[in-house]
Amino acid sequence: MTSPEDPPRQHSLFTRALLYVPVAIIRFATRVSRKEPIEGIKWEEIEIPSRDAGRTIKAFRYYRADRVRQGPRDVLLNFHGSGWMLHLWGEDHLYAGQVAKELDIDVYDMDYRKGPEAPFPAAHDDVEDAILHFANKDDVKSVSLSGFSAGANMAISGSANVQEKLSQSRIKEMSSISVLYPPCDWSIADHAPSKNCEGGGLLLPPFVIWLFNACAVVDPRSFLTKRFSIAKLASPAQDIPSKHIVIVTGDGDHLHDGGVRFVKALQDGGHPDATFISLKNAGHSFDKSPKTDLARKYTASAYEAVIANIQRGLGAAGGQSNETTLRRRQGAGTTA
Repeated sequence: MTSPEDPPRQHSLFTRALLYVPVAIIRFATRVSRKEPIEGIKWEEIEIPSRDAGRTIKAFRYYRADRVRQGPRDVLLNFHGSGWMLHLWGEDHLYAGQVAKELDIDVYDMDYRKGPEAPFPAAHDDVEDAILHFANKDDVKSVSLSGFSAGANMAISGSANVQEKLSQSRIKEMSSISVLYPPCDWSIADHAPSKNCEGGGLLLPPFVIWLFNACAVVDPRSFLTKRFSIAKLASPAQDIPSKHIVIVTGDGDHLHDGGVRFVKALQDGGHPDATFISLKNAGHSFDKSPKTDLARKYTASAYEAVIANIQRGLGAAGGQSNETTLRRRQGAGTTA
């Protein structure tokens, strides 16, 4: 007997045939280009175990060539955007390198399975396996999470879904969660407040949204479960195991208002440090290949806001005044 929480693990042959051509075309058009060198940063491909015997999860590990701090490492797990369909592992290369370089922490850019070949809950399982793996490693001092789009959603939902297991782990909470343009609520069909994407990114076309959703799940009711619709968490401020959360989304993105409501729910529930940063006239994926001055400004300031949030989680921002921290947040747009 299946349910939205435990749906069939494969699409029907008919559905896979229907999706094959558009998926192949969009994947080809969005393939990730070769990685450029980043001064002072090394990276390597690694694999970590999964819950399935004989199957591993891939990651790129980024670290400073002149590692300053020794001993157990603070780590950031990053989950790329994909619409639960696109093979975009590696597109956050420059972001991962910047964070590793500025903070002298190890950044693991994680891969995860995609639909339609591996629909829900495959990707969510991989994200949760990664969180628990690093939370129990002897050489890990702390775990922070970040993500983009689908990966942003799973950074939040994944940590919430494994909270009980984290209570029995070496590391019992995430130092921080910093995400860009996460989907938060499938129960409401939101529209982008702005149709202007001068600040980078794009307004996702309805067909692309439909295709992402069709690939992601076998049972559409799965979108209304807490592992997708994080707005459904009973008490978000208590259900998410992190005291420092920042969400950045442009108002040219249909996911914008869902993020506003989610952060308000966190704040109303007494969360100690939950911030929403709205970017005027920025679309979905505004930081990917920014082509305008405004898009480049937004990308830089959004990444700075993420780094500031990670620092607060690590306690490394203790020397900064609240005014300085607020200025870094406001540099990316407007705070809520």
